[in-house]
Amino acid sequence: MIIAESLGDFMTYLRRLFPQRKSHPVHAGTAERGRSSIRCFAAPASWSGRPLGFTLIELMVVVVIISILTTMAVPTITKKIKNYEAKATAEEIATMFRGARLKAMGRGSAVLVQYDSGTETVTVREAIVGSSLPTDAAMNDCEALPSSSCSPVTKWADGGADNQILDALT
Repeated sequence: MIIAESLGDFMTYLRRLFPQRKSHPVHAGTAERGRSSIRCFAAPASWSGRPLGFTLIELMVVVVIISILTTMAVPTITKKIKNYEAKATAEEIATMFRGARLKAMGRGSAVLVQYDSGTETVTVREAIVGSSLPTDAAMNDCEALPSSSCSPVTKWADGGADNQILDALT
């Protein structure tokens, strides 16, 4: 490999490397108050007698290759998106279970995590003493107190007055 020590040596090296190349001057001018002359050259019309650019067939081959690669990649991308959604849902349900456990331990209340396959929802309910409805005159001024027992089955009925929904995931 030849290392040029100056711009003149480098230009001589390039001329020896590409002797058949002919340049076409486009513009000649001076720079720095006439001290040096700058010449700009246009690129040659062809390097080896062939026009520069791409043919329509070459472009169509590239488009076909890109479409084939895209077709092969779409199922993989779809699978990764479904896996991500499933993982995010599982993490959210695990967070709901942790929150229900903390609520039960912290308040000493009965907490139920329920999955309804008909509506595909996960609901966290807390058993309460009294009523969560504002029509109960005794509880209007107080927040509903948690119930520590979950023995009656009817406590967990939807819309029941003896439980409240803490969280839901659809």
